[in-house]
Amino acid sequence: MYKKTDSLKILKQNQKTGVFLFLFLLILSTFFITKSNVFKTNSNLLSFGVTFDLLFTIPFIYYLLIRKTNISNKSISFLLTLNFIFASYILPKQNQFYLAFFQYWILPVLELFIIGFLVFNVKKSLRKIKKSKTLDADFFTILKQVIYEFVPKKLVIPLATEIAVFYYGFIHWKKAKLSKNEFSYHKNSGVIATLVAFMITALIEIIVIHKLVINWNTKVAWILVAISIYTIIQVYGIIRALPQRPIIIGKNGIYLRYSFLSETYIKSNNIDNIEIFTKEIDKKGNIKYFSPFGKIEGNNIKIELKNEITINGFYGIKRKAKSLVLFIDEKEDFIKKVNEILK
Repeated sequence: MYKKTDSLKILKQNQKTGVFLFLFLLILSTFFITKSNVFKTNSNLLSFGVTFDLLFTIPFIYYLLIRKTNISNKSISFLLTLNFIFASYILPKQNQFYLAFFQYWILPVLELFIIGFLVFNVKKSLRKIKKSKTLDADFFTILKQVIYEFVPKKLVIPLATEIAVFYYGFIHWKKAKLSKNEFSYHKNSGVIATLVAFMITALIEIIVIHKLVINWNTKVAWILVAISIYTIIQVYGIIRALPQRPIIIGKNGIYLRYSFLSETYIKSNNIDNIEIFTKEIDKKGNIKYFSPFGKIEGNNIKIELKNEITINGFYGIKRKAKSLVLFIDEKEDFIKKVNEILK
């Protein structure tokens, strides 16, 4: 005899199969429409209908079908992307006006709406978490959690990073006030001066390279300008986030952060030794820099661990470390506080 749980599993599986089969038939119907004789005689009207169905109607129907199932809402964004690619394939180039209109006008507005919606939800979550006094709760941490509910896992960090660049760079201007268990790492290291110098150099290069390349290829020249400006904006966002994301010593461990470029959590029972350490290290050695800037910034603290940890880096790049060095402005107080939680 089947158990009740087995019956429910079979029912849910059949429900999922039914949803995807119906979805497939809807999408397939748009393909047959574009290949029909009716489309040839009414191409303008039907190209609008096919585009609207693939980009709006079908995703909305799909949402209605899955909202009471355990199918993730993240799949809607994947479906929309798939339908966009499919539409560009099945519609003749001369009938892709509405598709191009969606790409250049509707999509940017939709992106701004989604970003605004995410920021609103992050702010709302932060207000709730601050009341519970959760130590590691900050904009970037909560942002990743909120985004995870809407997009595939691999896109969470890249999307969160892009939003964080503009949030810390142009939206969040409130000065950070550090508590006794929070430590800065940017005041005495000289990293801000280095990054500002990089931005100034990049601005000068934009002008020089643009003048050199524009005589050869105008399009390439403007692409290089756009890339350079985008890089400068990212560096500016990184600088602005440095004081907003301090290193925090909690009751059971350390929340290590470096802007939104590097972060990890070290449990107190995983710390073997912590000491002042100012020697330069070899990149290929066993000791790793926590900061992505490494030797440029320098170090004054070394933490040796019992077990290897993972450091989450820029755009989701991961590094492993069992012994790492970093820079702390108040190094003596930092070691004192860490030793307190070790005891």
